[in-house]
Amino acid sequence: MKRSLNTFADHAPKPEWIKNFFDQPNAFMKENMLGKCQFDFFRRFLFDAELADRKTKSATDFTALIQKIGWNEPTAWALILINLVYNNPQMRWYVENLSVDEGFSRETVEEKLRSVEVSVKDSKSIAKAFKRLCETPLGTALNFGTTTSDERNNLSTLKRTKAKVDDGRVILYALYKFAEATDGWYQFTLTRLMNDAESAGVSPTTIFGIDREEMQQFLNGLSTNYPDYINATFTHDLEKISLTAEKASRDVLSLFDR
Repeated sequence: MKRSLNTFADHAPKPEWIKNFFDQPNAFMKENMLGKCQFDFFRRFLFDAELADRKTKSATDFTALIQKIGWNEPTAWALILINLVYNNPQMRWYVENLSVDEGFSRETVEEKLRSVEVSVKDSKSIAKAFKRLCETPLGTALNFGTTTSDERNNLSTLKRTKAKVDDGRVILYALYKFAEATDGWYQFTLTRLMNDAESAGVSPTTIFGIDREEMQQFLNGLSTNYPDYINATFTHDLEKISLTAEKASRDVLSLFDR
């Protein structure tokens, strides 16, 4: 069943909603100043980010980890973005269909969306949501994207930008998510990571806009620092990346507690 790309309608998250949530996560889930539609769509964001549990409607252990890291830090939002890409079709569309450092007019973004059978109304709503998302820490801390506005403060142009990732554990988390999405395929090449178009998973190179050289540096560093999780080899034209099948993405998150 095809999932709608319009996941936030006209109620994409605002920076103040995010701040209020992290100030008192569980209290916020029970009582807040948002209208019903605002809260329903913001709750969808929190569910997809794995910051709130769909069944209990309460904050998760992941939320506590993000608070420990610092909820406004780039590393925190890099982890959140990984979860969003895997759980939210609108966010996945963004990283898979907008080239890094290429500006797109609002009309072009809407045209791209309509080419995948998104309605005119929904395409306008989605473009509007991307503008608002860039105003949250996804844009201001992680460098997820930038926008320009017209005289009425409506979206004029949208540019996806290379994310600010300087913690290798973020890449390791994304690699395990990638492996888990591909039915436990824990061995792959850097070439496959650079071209994941045919994969059920989304490579960290796609999620964050990382080039081949930087990705290789991350992989070498991770192999040195976390040999129990990953081994990457780049010798004699051989490139092989092996993750430990007994480990899982949730285990990687425990590395942030150390």
